[in-house]
Amino acid sequence: LGHLPSDAGVGVLYLLICRTRVAELIAGVGVVEVAPNACHVRWD
Repeated sequence: LGHLPSDAGVGVLYLLICRTRVAELIAGVGVVEVAPNACHVRWD
């Protein structure tokens, strides 16, 4: 590994931040898409 520890730490933090943001976006879209369907299923 030719990377410095500091660079590796920044890379890990960057990946974690990206993952959390992507997870939030996916969760948000999932809630928006699933919630209405669940309501329709319940009322039907």
